[in-house]
Amino acid sequence: MTHVWNFGDASPTTTLSSPNHTYATSGPYTITLITTNSFGCKDTLSQPINVFVFNPTATMDLICEGQTANLSATGGTSYTWTPAASLNNQFIPNPTGNPTVTTVYTVTIENNAVAPSCLADIVTTIIVNPKPTAAFSYTMNPCGGGVYLRCFNGKHHGLELGSSNLYRL
Repeated sequence: MTHVWNFGDASPTTTLSSPNHTYATSGPYTITLITTNSFGCKDTLSQPINVFVFNPTATMDLICEGQTANLSATGGTSYTWTPAASLNNQFIPNPTGNPTVTTVYTVTIENNAVAPSCLADIVTTIIVNPKPTAAFSYTMNPCGGGVYLRCFNGKHHGLELGSSNLYRL
C-alpha cells in the first residue's frame, strides 16, 4: 500500500505512512491523503485543519549610559518582563527601560488565543555602554589670537589623545 500526503501549504508531498509536518504560518489548511493498494485501487480523504503557529520573538537594544532603551516582544497575548525595576511597564510587549548597567531580561510570552495556552521564555539584553568624559584645558597665545587646547582621557575625532597632546587652532 502506498500513501501520498499533501499538507495544503505548497510544501512537497511525502509518501511516508505516518509523517510529521511543521507549518510556517498560522491559518486554515486542508490535508489530503491518497492511499493506493496493490490492485491500483485508490481512496482519498481530505481534512480541513486550522493551524496556530507560536513563534515568539524579542529584540535587544544597545544604549549609552543614561539613555532609554526599547525592548520588544511579539507573538503573544500577554507578556511579563523580569527584572522589572528599570522598566516603565513589565506587562506590555514593548516596554522602555533605563538600566544603569548591562541587564539581561527574560520575557515570558503567553498566547492563549487557542487552547491549550502556549508559553515561551525568551532572554534578551540591554547593553549599556559607558559614556566618555569630555575634558580639556586651554591656554591663550599671548602673542596673538591662537588657543592651545589639550584633551584629557578621551578621544578627539577618532584619535586617541593623552595628557601630552597639544593642538593649536
